[in-house]
Amino acid sequence: MQKLFVSILCICSTLVGFAQTKKITGTVYNSAKEPLVAASVVEMKVQYDSDELKNANYTPTTNGTFTLGDGTFELEVTENQSAIEISYIGYKPLIVPITTISTYSIVLQPDAISIQTVVVTVPYSKQKKETYTGSLSTVSSATLSNSTESSFDKALQGQVPGVVLSTASGQPGASSQIQLRGTGSISAGSEPLIVIDGVVMYSGETTQAGSGSSILSSINPNDIESISVLKDASATSLYGSRGSNGVIMITTKQGKKDKSAYTYSTTQGVGMLAMNNFELLTADQYKQLQTEGMKQAGMAQEDIAAALQQQTGNTNWFDEVYAPAWYQTYEFTSSGGNDKTTYFLSSQYKDEEGIVRGTDLKRFSTRINIQNIANPVCTYGVKFNPSFTNRHVTDAPGVLASPVTASFIASPTQPVFNGSDYNFDNSFYNPAGLLALNKNYNKSSRMLGSAFITLNLPKKLVWNSLVSIDYVDTKEEIYRHPQTPDGALYNGSAEQFFTDVTTRSTTHTLTWNKSIANTHNVQLLGGVEAESMTKNLSSIKASNFPIEDVETIFAASKMEGMDSKQFESSMLSAFSNMQYNYKSSYFLSASIRADGSSKFHPNHRWGTFWSAGGSWIVSNEEWMKPLTPISFAKLRASYGTSGNANIQDYAYMQLYEFAKNYNDEPGSIPTQIGTENLTWEKNNTANIGVDVQIRKRIDISLDAYHRKTYDLLLLVPIPSISGYTHQFQNVGAMTNKGIELMVQAQVYKRDNMQYTTAITLAHNTNTITELYSPNTNDTIVQGTKIRTEGHSFQSFYLAEWAGVNSADGSPMWYDANGELTKDYNKARKVLAGTADPKLTVGWNNTVQYKQWSCGMVWYYNYGNLIFNQLQTELQSDGALWGKNQSKQALDYWKAPGDDATNPKLVQNNSSNSNEFSTRYLESGSYLRLKQIQVSYTIQPKEASKAAHYRIQQIQLNLQANNVWVLSSFTGLDPETRANGVYYFDYPKQRLFSGGVSVRF
Repeated sequence: MQKLFVSILCICSTLVGFAQTKKITGTVYNSAKEPLVAASVVEMKVQYDSDELKNANYTPTTNGTFTLGDGTFELEVTENQSAIEISYIGYKPLIVPITTISTYSIVLQPDAISIQTVVVTVPYSKQKKETYTGSLSTVSSATLSNSTESSFDKALQGQVPGVVLSTASGQPGASSQIQLRGTGSISAGSEPLIVIDGVVMYSGETTQAGSGSSILSSINPNDIESISVLKDASATSLYGSRGSNGVIMITTKQGKKDKSAYTYSTTQGVGMLAMNNFELLTADQYKQLQTEGMKQAGMAQEDIAAALQQQTGNTNWFDEVYAPAWYQTYEFTSSGGNDKTTYFLSSQYKDEEGIVRGTDLKRFSTRINIQNIANPVCTYGVKFNPSFTNRHVTDAPGVLASPVTASFIASPTQPVFNGSDYNFDNSFYNPAGLLALNKNYNKSSRMLGSAFITLNLPKKLVWNSLVSIDYVDTKEEIYRHPQTPDGALYNGSAEQFFTDVTTRSTTHTLTWNKSIANTHNVQLLGGVEAESMTKNLSSIKASNFPIEDVETIFAASKMEGMDSKQFESSMLSAFSNMQYNYKSSYFLSASIRADGSSKFHPNHRWGTFWSAGGSWIVSNEEWMKPLTPISFAKLRASYGTSGNANIQDYAYMQLYEFAKNYNDEPGSIPTQIGTENLTWEKNNTANIGVDVQIRKRIDISLDAYHRKTYDLLLLVPIPSISGYTHQFQNVGAMTNKGIELMVQAQVYKRDNMQYTTAITLAHNTNTITELYSPNTNDTIVQGTKIRTEGHSFQSFYLAEWAGVNSADGSPMWYDANGELTKDYNKARKVLAGTADPKLTVGWNNTVQYKQWSCGMVWYYNYGNLIFNQLQTELQSDGALWGKNQSKQALDYWKAPGDDATNPKLVQNNSSNSNEFSTRYLESGSYLRLKQIQVSYTIQPKEASKAAHYRIQQIQLNLQANNVWVLSSFTGLDPETRANGVYYFDYPKQRLFSGGVSVRF
């Protein structure tokens, strides 16, 4: 590949003769005389009603280009009766008649909303949103600027209809689950494809110990210029098997022509625990429950008093574990260039403490984007983004050794210290001691690099080649001190995990444009793509540390074991796309892609996926002209197929595990049964939509979709006589259908003040239509969930709670006949609802007055249920004796006739009242004020001293995140994982920050 690129670069230097001689050139600026990158420049045919230019009628053609990194463009145009239209996101389009002048300097003026001018990034190209037949949403850099989120995906919530973000953990750098238009698969993943500057990112898990690291946190949100979210088949099918769950396309910032510009910014903030409706018992309240429990268990009063006398502590474990957390970032960017070369450079250091003492994230990242115009034929460039992240984390939720878990259940009557040592008496999991003595640390590095070359060939052919490598390396270290309960079992224990993932890809495309009689406009694109991935996993475990404070794993005297694995996969693809429009009013698109994946047997390796779409700009019709309030109106529809192969490597193979011992002889055992018939999971998606703009102030987009997924890749239980428990098979089907609405409006604009608002709304219904075999009503029951035909993938299946018997305080359930029973084992299980929200709403508001700007983001989630597994332990009615309880536990039965929420409290209760049932199923609906941001911009003319030091702009900003939540949920936060189960998750924080940005 290196030789190929060297050869191409050499050829480029000789191809100047191919450049057209009859061209116009120009530079496009904004009102501040800053070059605009990727502005659309389209030739317009001109027809005159008279000899006066003001009576000219303009018709767009498909002959066009985009401005380069320095804002310049070159375009061959018709010499007579021609003009060009220049458009850019957020600016008013401008038509410039072509005269005898050959070089143009063009300035665009801001426009709050203009759907016709929006240029979007789509697979393998850029395109005006006006002409696009697919369903997509865009997020600009303004939305992401000054973001305090650890990864850019968290900023999408409420900005894009149909995007549901599930973040269970508030730990710095923790991962989130992203879903576009519902759950797309049972076993093959439902997360969208992430593409950055044309390179598919590896976004899977890179940790082995359950710390839940988000690989997306390695991308600096401030490096992002725009995000395009592709949803329907017409938009995603060019990515074939990888685009079945949607595509998030990221474009990073590019350099600009002109002298170098520098920006320095810093943000400082403090985060604190967001408690919302949650409270634990104080020591006095805990003793009250202890007294009642021992009394109901029949313990004598003097024994109760003696037991209580031993509980001398008065500890608020939340105060010991959680503390205000400092947040700080420092960032420097530089960009500039000349007529040939442009560059963008950024470096950021982030130091984000967690609200759990001792946890943090430290990340350094840099980005280098360089582009060079060798000659009018050849443009090439490189992009390089290394990042380095260190994290101190806690154990996974529910693990007793986790300080978070321990902070919830530790008795408030236990003291922190026993003399000079931490109190671990009787295997007590002391949260403060776990924090101080145990270690859980991981560090990772990521190198994401790419190089591209573009050749403008004769006959309007454009060749583009892109090669990339994405390398991720992670090391995790865990140490359990001999004084802690878990560490004491082994006289100290340690584990190390090593993970590295390397993804290599290359893409080559050829594009051809043709306009026939300025009426029929065609664009053809063809390409090939190859990708390979290698993932190495290894680990080592040791125990028995002679010196407890020497934590290195090689200080242990006993090695418990070592493990090493390697996974490899590859994919080869060929694809083609056609875009056609008639008079720039009627648009058709079609694409086809063939993917071959090593994850399937050679007989079933290839899958072919296609799409077709069409749109009609109704507002271009003559009969629409009298409807002057409607500035723009477009109808669109699409249908297509895609696939999914997001399963483990070697799933179709018969696998064996070696290094086994049998009678002191080496050997191997079979671990997986093969299936040669395994093939692609498939999706058929239909989408209809309408885009309307009213008085150039209000934009409305409405979509309705239906997506059928079949040949589901599923781990199916098989008879144990086979020697195995499960096998991957293609069985079952499910559907997702729903509607999405987005309304953007410039509500007020006058003089120096304007107010804009945007509302997103989405509803999705997920249904399993077939499982295993058609019409068999097969079911899969897993924990709190059931997978069955006719119901959602996230349906709860729980014993039906009937409340508390007011006569004796016993727990009650409904049995199979609908009668009351006190025996949990006789309780009937019912389909109790779903974890899927019925409605998600985002509401974004911005008010600008002179140099002041104020923004506010709201998010509403409605109609889902949460199984509060946390409360099964914190409202246990005495079953988990010795553990602290939540404030809800105080409402317990005391005497006959009581109408209480909880049954009677009994020490070591054996009534099974805290077993999984609908008792712990709660509403997940909530309203959140996500963000408030206020900024003030100082221009040089208003600060003469700043101008003297060549300062162009100073911006001050204040921001508050996770400001307020309205919810009836009895956990700390109603936003949890996609399966709707809430447990001992690292709490979320409320963050207040301020920053300054200086541009030179």
